[in-house]
This record gives sequence, structure tokens and C-alpha cells, in this order.
Amino acid sequence: MLRQLCVPILLILLGGPDAGAQADGPRLALVIEQTSYGNELTRIALAKSEADLIEAALQETGFAVTRRRDLKKNDLADALDSFRRRLERAGPLAIGFVYYTGHGAQHPQSEDSYLC
Repeated sequence: MLRQLCVPILLILLGGPDAGAQADGPRLALVIEQTSYGNELTRIALAKSEADLIEAALQETGFAVTRRRDLKKNDLADALDSFRRRLERAGPLAIGFVYYTGHGAQHPQSEDSYLC
């Protein structure tokens, strides 16, 4: 059964063991918007607006946001690895947030997003 999503499809919170308890460390975020998969796969049009909303909310709460769009497999691995290294350099009080949108399916008429 498909379930409508109104929240991030993939969310990962990273940081040292005390990162959640310490609000004064650096806040770093990676927002990945995957609207296009190429070939015959359906474009996920709402991925951009979802990523825009998350990016704005993160910036409002003090996160330094890196935004990436329509990544191929190797580019996605590189973006995640680069973010991991940046988070490690930020120190043990750093908080990291990764948001990925665009995985799943979008209803062609209603444009509701679904996770299969």
C-alpha cells in the first residue's frame, strides 16, 4: 500500500555523541534534490519545492546549507563523502543534517508524493 508523504523521505542526523545536547556547535546541512532520473522514469516535480522549504527552514535555524541537484550515483557518493569530511572537520559539537527528496513516485494528476 502506498502512503502519502508530507515529510522528508530520507533524513539522517549526524554528529558526535554530545552533538544533540550541545546547541552551540556548528550546524551543517546537505540538501539533495533529485527531480530527474533520466531515461523513462517520471520526473519528481515537487522535489524542488520540498527542498526549497527544507533549505529555508534549516537556514532560519542557523544551519549552513549546501544544496545539490540531480546527482548521478558517483556524484551522490562524492557529495555525501564531502559532507562527512566537512562535518568531521567542524568538530565533535557539530550537528549534521542530510535531507534527500525525490525518491519514490509522484501521482501524475494530484502530484502527491509517495514512497514505495
